[in-house]
Amino acid sequence: MTIIKYISSIFLLALMGGFLSCAGQHDPAEQREKEVYTFLAHVKANDAQGVNDMSYHVNYPCNVTDERMREHYVKIIADLIAKYGIPGKDKWITKLDHNGSGGASVTIPIFPGKDADTSLTEARIIIKFPPATISEKMFDFELINIYKPQNQDLSPPPPVKKGD
Repeated sequence: MTIIKYISSIFLLALMGGFLSCAGQHDPAEQREKEVYTFLAHVKANDAQGVNDMSYHVNYPCNVTDERMREHYVKIIADLIAKYGIPGKDKWITKLDHNGSGGASVTIPIFPGKDADTSLTEARIIIKFPPATISEKMFDFELINIYKPQNQDLSPPPPVKKGD
């Protein structure tokens, strides 16, 4: 009987240990969301140093590690946010495991439309995260701006009729 109590005690301890080890873990998606909101707050305030401080640093030049690029893009994004605002989270697009790396990216469409003053037709920010086993902090971001030249129709030409 004591062997059964001993085995059941070990089983109970193992079960509790497994439960407690999972209880302290947090959802990587929630952590990414917090990081995105922190990034947006820094960018909205035109705080390039804040973006640098909150980021995981990689060993190659990117928009976070290159100071001139970071300051340049943070200012542009701050201006876009001031003009167009930040869309709700339901408009964000999260992609997991980009390039087979185990990381993730969050795309925020800042402006989908047509700005007559600048010919801007689309602006979006892509915030990149490494695999959660490396870091939960963002490591890079991109700004994608698409412009349509003024007074230029970019639609395809009409089909050629036979016999013309």
